[in-house]
Amino acid sequence: DRGLMRTAAGLLIWSIVALSLWPFAAGHLWSVCMAMVAIGFGGALATVLQTRLMDVAGDAQALAAALNHSAFNVANALGPWLGGMAIAAGFGWTATGWVGAALALGGLGVLAIYLQKVKGWRAGTVQMLGDCVVLAIGLVAVSAGQVALSVLAARALNLVIAIHHRPDR
Repeated sequence: DRGLMRTAAGLLIWSIVALSLWPFAAGHLWSVCMAMVAIGFGGALATVLQTRLMDVAGDAQALAAALNHSAFNVANALGPWLGGMAIAAGFGWTATGWVGAALALGGLGVLAIYLQKVKGWRAGTVQMLGDCVVLAIGLVAVSAGQVALSVLAARALNLVIAIHHRPDR
C-alpha cells in the first residue's frame, strides 16, 4: 500500500509502451506472444486502483467497489468500440494498439492532475513527459512531419492544462 500511486504511474507508462509495440509485433507469432504478455501485465492496474479506492472510501467501501466495477465495465465496452472505429476507418487491425496507448495516456493525464493536487507537481509538465514517451515511439512508426504535427498538438494541449490546472486556484 505504500507506493500505490507510483505503481499506478509505472503501470500506465508500461501500458503505453506495451500497447504502442503491438502494431510492430503483430507480424510474427513469437512477437505477438511476447506483446500479449507485456500488455497483460498492464491489467495489474485494476488491483492497484481497487486498493487505492478502498483506502480512501471510508465507510462507503461497498459503494466505491460497485462504482469501480461499473467504471471497468464502461472501459471494457469503450476500448473495443474505439478500436473497432479505428479498424472501420481503415487504419487496420493493428491500430487497436495505438488506440489503447492513447487511452492509457489519458489515464496518465488524470494521474497528472492528481499529482498536482497532492504533490504540487504541474500537471502540464507530467503530461508532457508522457507525451514525449509516445512521440519517441511514434518516430519509429510514422514520418518526422507527422511527429512534428503531433508535437505541436501536444504542446498546445499541455499549455492549456498547465494554465488551467494550477495548484493556486
